[in-house]
Amino acid sequence: MSIGKREFSRIVTFSRPTGNTTQYSINDAVSDNATSATAASFTLTGMAAANGMGGKITGVTLYKNDQDLVLADFNIYFFKSQPVSTGYEDNVLIAITDTEWQSCFGFVELVGSTTPPLDAVNVATGDLFCRTNLDLNYECASGSTSLYFVMVARSAYTPADGETFTLIVDAE
Repeated sequence: MSIGKREFSRIVTFSRPTGNTTQYSINDAVSDNATSATAASFTLTGMAAANGMGGKITGVTLYKNDQDLVLADFNIYFFKSQPVSTGYEDNVLIAITDTEWQSCFGFVELVGSTTPPLDAVNVATGDLFCRTNLDLNYECASGSTSLYFVMVARSAYTPADGETFTLIVDAE
């Protein structure tokens, strides 16, 4: 007996700090707070049918509400266990520990600022990044159906004041 695929999407939205337009450096975290990032809020809930099970990420879409693709490149790192150390504050060089790296099962590059192929386009109200046809297998931690992500700037990108990001992860 074959069990059919269950395709679904998970959405996480967050806003950068208000009043902050400090340019990112390469490998700076993109987050919701400059002093105490809530990495726990970057949780993709219900990514498995049961605790400790898994699936496959098939697509990643990122929307940001500021229309300025210039140097707007990002990496989205995925983890099976929640990153809990410091170093995820907005506009701070990421500081992923060795233990957290062991929980990382992959990442997706979203490129908007270099020559083709690009993963991004300007839309009427912002920028839209998209990667499809992914084959990123995952397994949730024992006792969990959630995954976690950290968003990182890949270039010296200048954000908008209070810029809002929406990440959509498609999986099966």
